[in-house]
Amino acid sequence: HMTEHNRDGVTVKVLSHTMGETGTGANKFRYHKKSLFAFWHDEHDSLSEMMLLGMYVHEFDANCSLGPQRPSRGAAPGPKMAGRVLIECVDSIPLMGGESADVRQKVLTAVILGYIDFVRQAGYRTLHLRVPPADEDATHIFNARSSSIRAEATHRMSSWFKRLLEACKSRGMVTRFDSSGHMIALEDFPKDVLPAPLGALELKATAMTTLNHPRFFVAELSTPEGKAVPVDNTPLAPSSVVGSRQEFISACAKEALTFSSLAGAKFSTMYLLARVIRQHHTP
Repeated sequence: HMTEHNRDGVTVKVLSHTMGETGTGANKFRYHKKSLFAFWHDEHDSLSEMMLLGMYVHEFDANCSLGPQRPSRGAAPGPKMAGRVLIECVDSIPLMGGESADVRQKVLTAVILGYIDFVRQAGYRTLHLRVPPADEDATHIFNARSSSIRAEATHRMSSWFKRLLEACKSRGMVTRFDSSGHMIALEDFPKDVLPAPLGALELKATAMTTLNHPRFFVAELSTPEGKAVPVDNTPLAPSSVVGSRQEFISACAKEALTFSSLAGAKFSTMYLLARVIRQHHTP
């Protein structure tokens, strides 16, 4: 069930695909929750590959609405969710094998841009990005971070997201984008894009909790003319190992897996991949 896309020695695999729900009542929606991991291949060892980047995405296809087809009379219209994509979490390991920071950054950027271009061409309309606040301690995938490192990472991620969207705009992948330190300040960032109860919590956040850099980004994708919002009929492929960020962290903790060294990252990758493959082939 693993979908693969290979480019320049880096392979992106969809390791898990399940359904999630958000919202309430008439404004209830389901989305395709996918775990995407980018793997770096060691040119000196054809059998070795290593997780380089992890990304959890939520894709709201044309069939995302779970509410009544005809809202009750007098009810306020809910947000249009079909065609939205949320990059819910993205994280990377700090090494690939002796490369410079610039080279590593270019590889990570290429992976994200490739995904954005993929959903754009598939017919999705809107991209949402959220930078976790520094006091949100459970935001990593690979290695936990101290509070001081999280504060610095928040600034870096905000700047990186802005550069990503500027690159998308210059390449004709995005027509426009907006950003803010607070979700409510954005015209087209409905709370139900975020998994519950995160959306409600972000709406309640006060200006005191925001920093002097954007934490929310919304971009209008330049979808090909005449392209309809897709219906995703890809077979589901659940995994209790990588199905969510929490499950991935738990699996690593249980087996004392680490990504803090090249050898550790390679071993952890092969061990986790073997478990995922075994799950997908177990009836």
